Amino acid sequence: MKYKGGRTAAKQISLTLILVLGAVLQNTEGALPVIGQARFFVLLPLVACIGVLEGDMSGLVFGALAGAMWDVCDLGFDGFRAFWLALTGCVAGILVRFRLREKVGTAYAICAVSTLLYCLLDWFFTVSIPLGDKNFSKLLWFYMGSFVYTVIPTGLVYLAVRAVRNAFSDSIDLAAKRS
Repeated sequence: MKYKGGRTAAKQISLTLILVLGAVLQNTEGALPVIGQARFFVLLPLVACIGVLEGDMSGLVFGALAGAMWDVCDLGFDGFRAFWLALTGCVAGILVRFRLREKVGTAYAICAVSTLLYCLLDWFFTVSIPLGDKNFSKLLWFYMGSFVYTVIPTGLVYLAVRAVRNAFSDSIDLAAKRS
């Protein structure tokens, strides 16, 4: 039997580098275009796609890593993003393992639900409760705009993560995984 630890380690390092690049792009002012008030939350579709393609444990670990990087760069509500992204990656992997197929549509659906819930919870806990007003304009223009801006490019993120997976997998492994 051939030892595949090198391929697995190289794949995990590659995914970690993609997450670091995504965190840098997301948290650097001016690195990604801002449409109106909406921002592209790069890490949400990345973690959803890793969970869909790599499984629940990889989704959990890479989600916690991505969320920790996001929490470090963004002040306030510490730990929420690490928890949320770990939950997203783990749930995505579990859903693919037991119910859903490993397709781009699955990644879109999981990313859309996760991003929508993240935006609503973040608005509720950082704007609505602390400020005491409902400020629905921020919910509409920043959070819902960011939701749309994040979900649309999920297919491209899925293709990037799948390319990394395929680059470090044997064709026999891929055929066995698909059946």
